[in-house]
Amino acid sequence: MKKLTALLAAFVMMFALITGSAMASEEDLTGIWYCELMEQDGQVVDGATMASMGMVTTVTLNEDGSAVLSMSGVDTEGTWTDGAIEINGNSVPFEINDGKMTIGDTENTMILGREEPVPVDLTMAPAVEDPELSDLNGTWNVTSYVAMGLSLPLKIVSGIDVSIVFQDGTAVYKETDYDMETHTEVTGTIELEIPAEIDEDGTIFLDFGGEKALESISPGASGIRLTLHEDGRISGEIPELNETLEMLKGYSEAAQNESAEEAEGTEADEEGGSSGGSSSGEEMFTAFFIFEKAE
Repeated sequence: MKKLTALLAAFVMMFALITGSAMASEEDLTGIWYCELMEQDGQVVDGATMASMGMVTTVTLNEDGSAVLSMSGVDTEGTWTDGAIEINGNSVPFEINDGKMTIGDTENTMILGREEPVPVDLTMAPAVEDPELSDLNGTWNVTSYVAMGLSLPLKIVSGIDVSIVFQDGTAVYKETDYDMETHTEVTGTIELEIPAEIDEDGTIFLDFGGEKALESISPGASGIRLTLHEDGRISGEIPELNETLEMLKGYSEAAQNESAEEAEGTEADEEGGSSGGSSSGEEMFTAFFIFEKAE
């Protein structure tokens, strides 16, 4: 989360520093432009991921020449002309190509479009009944890490990338480490060949055999349990991590029940107030990976 916040901060600085010329456009540019992609020093985050985290970024160009840059709910007002936005006294050029607005330079780029980004779908379809190992053949890549009800880009929050290749009853688990400063692959990549068997509950547990895989997410993880879903995606859970989250959920519910009993009969209780909150929701105590099959 901190890395994504830093990425947004970098673009705030970009608006304060970039100056230059821009290409004019004949099309109507007024209205709201939604961020579809941000790239900063090789680190890329798409609009759907940011929307899932509540970090929607927009640029609004009004007919009267005023402009508003909105990042994560924080608005900065400015002005615009055909080809440049002026924010905090600095002129920031933009280009329009194929209906997309591009702001930035070779190291920091923001691409905006007219469609509001749709958050990543965190609702998994029902599990496939009686799956076959042949259903899994192919390469599966982690497209999202879901925690606290948010879709998080795994590479940014943990510095790793994960893929699994299934073929003829064997799974090859690959975890690639990245240097978060240079955004390059570094030594220490883990590659494990693991026999794949479907358990009675229809899931597959890939045992890491003592290897230190997924250490940046859950130190001491024994393996990952995979479930194939009807929407063609796979969810992956770390047993030890979910056991810890389940324990924390119990503590939270106990504390909320105690607070509710203490508040009984008070004015807040009469008005329907509650000491609990959205943090008691099931999604706050769930963590899993979403794998999608490579085309």
